[in-house]
Amino acid sequence: MNETIVDSLGIRAFLFTLKLEKCATATDLATLMPDYTQALLKKVDREAVRAMVERARELCADAGAN
Repeated sequence: MNETIVDSLGIRAFLFTLKLEKCATATDLATLMPDYTQALLKKVDREAVRAMVERARELCADAGAN
């Protein structure tokens, strides 16, 4: 999530990155998904955002299963 948000928003992703760093579990990451989606939609086309969010959700689900 951090890589895609920074690549998309640059320095404007700083506050979101701070929120990510506080996450300790996959559930914590999942709670940031709406903010992640909204931030990406500001700079990235809707279809690309859909793919990034879908992949992030898959990774969160995999991490939560372990």
